[in-house]
Amino acid sequence: MTTATADQVFRFGGFTLDLAKGTLRGINEPLFLRPKAYALLSHLARNMGRVVPKSELMDVVWPGVYVTEDSLTQSVREIRKVLGEDMVRTVSKRGYMLAAEAEAAPEISSQPIVAVVRFRNESGDPADEAMVDGFAEG
Repeated sequence: MTTATADQVFRFGGFTLDLAKGTLRGINEPLFLRPKAYALLSHLARNMGRVVPKSELMDVVWPGVYVTEDSLTQSVREIRKVLGEDMVRTVSKRGYMLAAEAEAAPEISSQPIVAVVRFRNESGDPADEAMVDGFAEG
């Protein structure tokens, strides 16, 4: 993974947000947000660990468009519905914060490599069966 790509992938609370691909995944499945909710989550992820003011979020998600705070509230509600109630924290009179800890992406070289190969006793000799089983289990 290149540095530019790594900077665009956020892992938190069992979720993976990949900004380069425009995807959000749970542990076993893709998750879907409407475009504005996705943009809001993306900005919160880029600013993980920081309370992001409502005005900043509105400027980023709805640039040059006047919307009420209700639009922001609806997008936060949608994110909470998909990720869970406790993933986006409301900080009264200040803004919102992604309440998860960033998880480090595992290095590919640190992951075990497993090859599963089915062995078959071609010789027909029952004495060779133990060796075939040993390869399959080892």
